[in-house]
Amino acid sequence: MNEKILLSKNPGVADRLAILRPLKAFNEAALDLPPPEAVAVLIRDREQKRKVGGLWGLAGWGWFQIELLFVPENLRSQGWGRRLIERAACEARERDCHSMWVETFSFQAVDFYKKMGFEMFGELDNYPNGNSRVFLKKSLIEI
Repeated sequence: MNEKILLSKNPGVADRLAILRPLKAFNEAALDLPPPEAVAVLIRDREQKRKVGGLWGLAGWGWFQIELLFVPENLRSQGWGRRLIERAACEARERDCHSMWVETFSFQAVDFYKKMGFEMFGELDNYPNGNSRVFLKKSLIEI
């Protein structure tokens, strides 16, 4: 056997792809499903016409994962986050997703997500240092 363990203390994109590509191929073959598709719901500055924030997610396998959500500080508490999630939920339903999920930190937006109807299903305590990593989900099926 010629293989060996190599620790990369400053890994690059190629290192990540060496792991990600075969892992994704394995998962797709095992599930016989297409991979999740990226979705972006963006906030655009009206004056400068540049993108200043928004939501990045993945739709697939019946779920919509909110991977990134950012609202600029000057736009917070004005309903932008709610509108981003509502628009993403509409797109998720169009892509046959029954639920959404997100992970966030306790110092970020847990209460915001709970107000949006998300419920906590997991938590990593003391990650990082006195905070926690929180996992929330929300059904998109209307009863």
